[in-house]
Amino acid sequence: MDGLHPAIVDEARAASRKNIVPKVEKLLEVYAALPSAQAKNEMLKEVIERAEYVKLSRTGKKGPFDNFELVLFPQAPPHYRGINKAAQKELGGFSL
Repeated sequence: MDGLHPAIVDEARAASRKNIVPKVEKLLEVYAALPSAQAKNEMLKEVIERAEYVKLSRTGKKGPFDNFELVLFPQAPPHYRGINKAAQKELGGFSL
């Protein structure tokens, strides 16, 4: 990772995990019971900063419809939000 000291990267990862795990656990507990799509989206925005997807190939009307890659970027602690996108991927982006 360009420009960031490894100790800072490790600290950011630890802080991000420590802060996000309870939020994700709570989200998983209540998500199905939330009353509306808006409420679900608001809860998701609490733990996910952004999502990127890449469609791997074109499909017709009959599918398959699961040929894409989804990368989720968890919310970073407020003091790490100013770092560049490459650093964010290094710190916390994960694929499904």
